Amino acid sequence: MFRKTAAVLFPLLSAAASGAQDPGQSSQAQIDWRMPFRAPQQNVLPLEPIYEHLRPMYRIAQTAPREQKRFDETGAEVVDDPAWQKHHAALLEMQQDPGYLSVIIRDSRHVTDRRLAFYGAFYVPVVEHVFNLIGHIPGEPLREVREEAFLRAVEYLAAQFGKKNEGSLEDWRKLEVGPAGTKPPRPGDWSYALDPAPFAALMKVGEDADRRQVLWFFARCVDIRREYAREVLPAIRGQLATLLGGEPSPVRSAAHDLLTRLDPDPARTRPAADGPSASLVAWLSAIEYELFPPIRRISSGLVELYASDDLDSIVRVGEGALRTGSAGSTSTGKTSTGSPFRGLLLAEVPAPLDKLGLFPGMVITAVNGAPVADCATLLSLLQRAAPNTRSYLVEYVAPDKQLCAIEYRRR
Repeated sequence: MFRKTAAVLFPLLSAAASGAQDPGQSSQAQIDWRMPFRAPQQNVLPLEPIYEHLRPMYRIAQTAPREQKRFDETGAEVVDDPAWQKHHAALLEMQQDPGYLSVIIRDSRHVTDRRLAFYGAFYVPVVEHVFNLIGHIPGEPLREVREEAFLRAVEYLAAQFGKKNEGSLEDWRKLEVGPAGTKPPRPGDWSYALDPAPFAALMKVGEDADRRQVLWFFARCVDIRREYAREVLPAIRGQLATLLGGEPSPVRSAAHDLLTRLDPDPARTRPAADGPSASLVAWLSAIEYELFPPIRRISSGLVELYASDDLDSIVRVGEGALRTGSAGSTSTGKTSTGSPFRGLLLAEVPAPLDKLGLFPGMVITAVNGAPVADCATLLSLLQRAAPNTRSYLVEYVAPDKQLCAIEYRRR
């Protein structure tokens, strides 16, 4: 009965935790089951068919010489010991229930049982389930158990976190599914997601030793997958600013180490970990600006615009170029398919307008469906639309006569 209940429970937890997302948008209900420093008080009975293998495996792994231990291609620890390998083979045949391990980790009052559940988590056969169990680590109240789990998690992530979905993007685009169907994961996207929210929560409620654990873990994650910096920084930006603005300390050094890995500019001159707090905070701001620029080119057809001095400068320079007519002149012609067009041929794109993806030679033909023929028309259209419009679809003809479009979204 217990096994059936756990099996039903875990998919619900999995659905709540899956996918990398903005920690600020995580619901309280989603975070509660992973909240740091829970006080598990239930007397959950271990499932003996699993624990009769996990107990000797853990004991042998703890006492085996270093040269007998390694991590295999899946990221799980392997011990070159006949007894360990016998139990390991039997455990794999059982296809461990991740829901059962989740319940033990979250609810069991017995430290040894929770420790063994974390140990067994990395032998669960489905990678997505292991990632969800890794998300339980910050909720473990005992720092020593957390440290063991973090060390194994990093080895597992080293094998799995950098993987991308395989297949042909061209074939994926051609794939047709029925009304009730969905496409498989997009080729080239990351295969697995790790929500930073529960780890960020430990940064807020723990002591300095706990914060150092999280900072170390995030630094290793960014080493494995550089793009993860864009998920880590928003999750702990406030805590990083506080630590860097404080007095020199081991936890401040850990924050400095993580910031070094978050920095997208390897040639930047970086302040020392024990340097002036103002320099360290300014460094953090520079990294944030580069990782999340206010004029953000999401793709060739999408640019996001955030309120900023940069956007104000773009508006000021753009209005000036349109008022004087220096931006360009009216042009007519035919597209590559033979359709006639008329629009504003851009003659120059001064900085910072180049951040918008505009370029000399493009002919702007319409904005949000309204035709554009000259500088005055475009300026009038933008001024009328500005107070209430959050998205601008700019249609244009490229120099090769292809009809294209860029969407600008105000955030």
